[in-house]
Amino acid sequence: MSVPRLLGVQLTAKQRSEVAELVRKGVTEGTGCNYTSSWKKWIGFLGSLEEGQKPGEYLENAVCAEDKAQWVQYFMVYLRKKMGLQGENRISAIVSAVRHQWNMRGHDSTFMESSLVTAAKKGTRLENDQVAIEARRRKEEDKLPLTVEMVARAREMFWVNVPWTSEGMDRKVLWLAIALGTDMGLRPGHVTKRDGPKSEDHCIKAKEVTFLFGKDGLEGSVEGGEACREFMLQNPGEWRSKVWAVDIVILTSKRTDRGSFERAAKRISVDTDLEKMFILDLGEWFLFGGAKVNDDLVTRYAPTGGGRLTRKVLTKQTLNNGIKEVARMFGLPPHRFSGKSMRKGYASHGKQCSMDSDSLRDRAGWSENSTMIERKYAFSLDRGILGAAKDEEGNWLGEGVEGIRRMLPAGAVCANRVAKI
Repeated sequence: MSVPRLLGVQLTAKQRSEVAELVRKGVTEGTGCNYTSSWKKWIGFLGSLEEGQKPGEYLENAVCAEDKAQWVQYFMVYLRKKMGLQGENRISAIVSAVRHQWNMRGHDSTFMESSLVTAAKKGTRLENDQVAIEARRRKEEDKLPLTVEMVARAREMFWVNVPWTSEGMDRKVLWLAIALGTDMGLRPGHVTKRDGPKSEDHCIKAKEVTFLFGKDGLEGSVEGGEACREFMLQNPGEWRSKVWAVDIVILTSKRTDRGSFERAAKRISVDTDLEKMFILDLGEWFLFGGAKVNDDLVTRYAPTGGGRLTRKVLTKQTLNNGIKEVARMFGLPPHRFSGKSMRKGYASHGKQCSMDSDSLRDRAGWSENSTMIERKYAFSLDRGILGAAKDEEGNWLGEGVEGIRRMLPAGAVCANRVAKI
């Protein structure tokens, strides 16, 4: 005689909804996007099953906790086949994200703590030889840092003698984004268009740029946007001779509250030739590019044949392509460079100039206890910041910047007179 299974006291639908809302509040926007990506993989897995065998989005068709755990195991088998050689942490993170989705929807997921799920996670580990192969592959694909010479060359390529046409402004904005990103150690999202409506908008706004005239702005200041354009039109020569610095507000992670953000002003002064050129070029961008006060800084307006204006904002893909173009001019493998190369170039160059870690972290918006600079971004001084690059014959360039100079096209001028960005 079968013994009926007793059901424990359960939360009501309203109570589950309240719990789910509490869980959702603890999830940041970026993490939520990762959860969504993992959830799509789960839905894809369910879609691969035959009709009549599907356990349901929340495993509601599975009879008991053991059955649910086995379905999670089979999901990991599916991921391993679909994704190829992936480490345990990657698949484990996807499974954990799916669990969080269940939690956020008020569904029980305690069965995920069973030994069956733990054993399956361990089974996704790579063998030692596979781990070594994967590590070498990732190291060979790591992004390399931009150097001062490469940033200066970007100005020659994208700004100097480039006309103020729609196509020309699409080139000019690349120099501004690369210079600003490398100087402040910014993420690509600070100088490019927002990825989508659900992502956090980190892009610097025109109104968050302030030009200072005279030391510390004692002779006045003006914010970016229409007012800035009018000021420069009325004072064409004076603003160029008196501009002393520019303050730029960037959105950084809040150090005391994960998932929260704060705005902090960072300054670029006319200390070096390259910095001065950048500030003057930024002023011209407002003068001719037409960015309005509430626009992203990297917005341009250009007239069309019918007298209307077309509006365009720099995207991450366009920025990446511009940086790769600079790498090609130095004979370097373009696939080793991207928007991340700006942040790496900032950290590497700062370390070479003996800039202390606290100052590096503060300017670039890393948290005060972060070790990312040393672990991921700064290339060691003894091998040069491009010491990991190879020339076309496969020889390692151990001399860093000197190695780049050897690979310059014939007749190319390398602006190496600048001490820092």
